[in-house]
Amino acid sequence: QISRISIYFGLDRILNDVISFLLHQGREFITGCISLEYAGIESGAPISQNPEDDETMSLVDTESPIPHALLKVRDYSMVNIKKIDLAGTAAYRGLLTLNMGLRIVRMLFPRVNSAWPKLVGVLASLRDLRALPPGLSDLDDFADSDGNVLPLSEFAQESQTKLDEFYRGVNSLGSGENQQAQSWFSLGLFGEEDENGNKPAPKLMNQSPNVARLESSANAKLLREIGQKNEIEKLMVFGPNVKLPLLKKSISGMLDSIGKFPAPGSPTYEQHSAFALELAVRALFANRERAVEIFPLFFAKFQSVAEEINMESKVDGPFLVERIVITILRSVIHLYSVASLRPKLKASLFFIPAFPTDNFIGKIADRMACGLAIILRSMYFLFKSPEEWKFFGDSFDVLAQYPEGRLLVFDGMASTIEFAVPEFPKGENEDIGIEEYEDILEEKKTLSFAACAAMQGVMFKFIYGSYKKDTTFALPAMVCIERTYKHMVKLLLIRVFTKDPDADLDSVPDKELWYRVAMAMYSVCAASEAKTSEAGLHTARRHMITSIFMEEIPDAKWKSLLQTMIAKQPPLADMSSRVNTFSLIGQLMIRLFPIMTRRKDNWADLTEITKNIILIADENLRAGKEGGKATRSMFVFTVKIVTELANQLSSPSFGGEKRYCAWASETFAKVLDKWGAAKGITNRKKPKKDHGAAPEAQEEGASPSKPEATLVKGDREVTQLSGAV
Repeated sequence: QISRISIYFGLDRILNDVISFLLHQGREFITGCISLEYAGIESGAPISQNPEDDETMSLVDTESPIPHALLKVRDYSMVNIKKIDLAGTAAYRGLLTLNMGLRIVRMLFPRVNSAWPKLVGVLASLRDLRALPPGLSDLDDFADSDGNVLPLSEFAQESQTKLDEFYRGVNSLGSGENQQAQSWFSLGLFGEEDENGNKPAPKLMNQSPNVARLESSANAKLLREIGQKNEIEKLMVFGPNVKLPLLKKSISGMLDSIGKFPAPGSPTYEQHSAFALELAVRALFANRERAVEIFPLFFAKFQSVAEEINMESKVDGPFLVERIVITILRSVIHLYSVASLRPKLKASLFFIPAFPTDNFIGKIADRMACGLAIILRSMYFLFKSPEEWKFFGDSFDVLAQYPEGRLLVFDGMASTIEFAVPEFPKGENEDIGIEEYEDILEEKKTLSFAACAAMQGVMFKFIYGSYKKDTTFALPAMVCIERTYKHMVKLLLIRVFTKDPDADLDSVPDKELWYRVAMAMYSVCAASEAKTSEAGLHTARRHMITSIFMEEIPDAKWKSLLQTMIAKQPPLADMSSRVNTFSLIGQLMIRLFPIMTRRKDNWADLTEITKNIILIADENLRAGKEGGKATRSMFVFTVKIVTELANQLSSPSFGGEKRYCAWASETFAKVLDKWGAAKGITNRKKPKKDHGAAPEAQEEGASPSKPEATLVKGDREVTQLSGAV
């Protein structure tokens, strides 16, 4: 009657007060049913005493019948109490008020305003009881690359444990040492005595207090029927047929039910707020064409929560914040294609890096990595600015620090590179022409230069083991780096060609980038695992030698590269990588000396480099000789490499400063003499002066006695040094 009067006079505030009261009483009944389940009691009406009663505790009435007749009544004012069975109305008054509250909400849904928190509380409590329609109670989450839903986070587990403990303790007869373990419920005043004066025991789901809840109790089935009867799914699913003002008001009601963040002390706050957020975001995704009007409601909630959190603070209500982060990521996945929403969606994404890393982001690294990987793979072409790509690079860098996120980070970037970067020919001397590459770019959206640079920054760290010394992904990371590097080179060359079609195009347009990639590839070549090292050798050789004109690289870069390679030798125990790195150094010497020895400024550095290379050769030969059969292969391959170096450097057709190369050749021959392995040396000629240092070379600019070797520019064939163990 009050509801009718409120409707007639337009008293929506009073109507909402009535709805709130009914739903509150109904929620108390649901809570009691849940606590009965946790105590092992399948059926009966939970009834709470007043706080002033003796031994405040909850009671269960297993004898009173369920008032099915009243539950079917649509208008209580028309009930004839003489013709309808009122048995059980007292015990099940909470059920009756819930039924009436839901009925009013269904009939007057557009008028629901301030009662939204109570309505959401009822829906969340029904979810706790597992009394919602199938599929409506789950919180959508991310899955791994195999389609398996990610395991519950630490925050989710803690939140659920807190909720379980709350329901178990609702009807406790005490706490701590005073708690009575034999039973958490009493029949109280209800239930008739049998002929011996004993009251019947309640029907138990399981007599053991340590066994988990069963899937469904009789009370849960009853409340599920009440929900279906009142079409509760219509209060949870808002399709395109709902008018926009009502839709916005409903979503606002759901989001407002979360209240002021955080809400201290409430054991149900996180779980119920997370469910309210889930209901709201489902309505958002179901109304994508109206998202421009709806999403600002979510953005305001995201912003209000983010303002309460900073890098130094402890995150209160971490499970709810986790769900907010997931909602942000899901919103970007579903809505970033809507251009007018991108500023707010991007701003929402940028809230996340301000959250604490170790005590929050690290605990949900798998979910964040999965969400960002989906965003990257599906809409990489929509992110264009350096700021946006810095966000992705920095985010992936942080997430890869945690084992839970590392694989998902790598998979996300690698799959994007594989899809969004054109595949290059496999042959060492094969390439794609500029005009042909332009046609490829016209046909398919590819990664931008900034995108490649951001992902390379993380891939470099995978190679160097920067993430907890984990080098598991070094080899596939190298493949990704090589592919993105070639793509970046083409983008740079196209930029030059577009400005001036007649301009000379360098094979290495960005020397710093080339150098960083070269160092990363050498690091893979130096890896302890034999197959990884061999792949690193071949890839590094392509990058440093066969795919470029080596004279384009400044001498200082070459000297720095060689010095680093010499300084970062693998352990002698890693025979394969030890031989492979030495082979790579030898190939560089043969191709660089014809260029670099003709410039006097290089002599001192090259002399030191040559001596250090000879020391490495001596170490390899010693270890290979003294290790017996186990290390024989290292001795054999080192002899092969050193012999090739000595013969090439002394060859009449070898370019470069002749006296210097003759000194270097003889010095290599001497180390073979030391180990009795010089029989393969040809054209051996000792320099006139041999004091252990390189002789004076021809002045810079003087004509060498032989023309420059073809290995420098043009034909870049394989030599005997290129074989790996």
